[in-house]
Amino acid sequence: MISSDLIEDLRRVDGYLRPSVRFEQLAQRFLLVEDPDGPDVIRENTSPVPLVEPLPAAVAADLALSLDPREADAGVTALEEMLHAFR
Repeated sequence: MISSDLIEDLRRVDGYLRPSVRFEQLAQRFLLVEDPDGPDVIRENTSPVPLVEPLPAAVAADLALSLDPREADAGVTALEEMLHAFR
C-alpha cells in the first residue's frame, strides 16, 4: 500500500470495503448506523473498475485529509513521493 511509520490503532475501525461487499449488506449484518461524529470510518469502493485493493494514491489522499496530524503528514509525504516518482 503506502509506507509510513504509523502504528495500527485497534481502538477504531478505519478501512475500505472489498469490492464484493456492499456497505448496506455490512451495515445490516453488523447493525451499523451512520454517525458523522463517530470514530470509525468505512470507505466503499466507488471505482468504476473492480479493484482488489484501494489505490495507494486514494489511501494517501484519505490520510492527507485526516484531522490527526501524524496521519495527515504521512498522507502528504506519500503523495509527494508518488509525485516525485511520476516526474
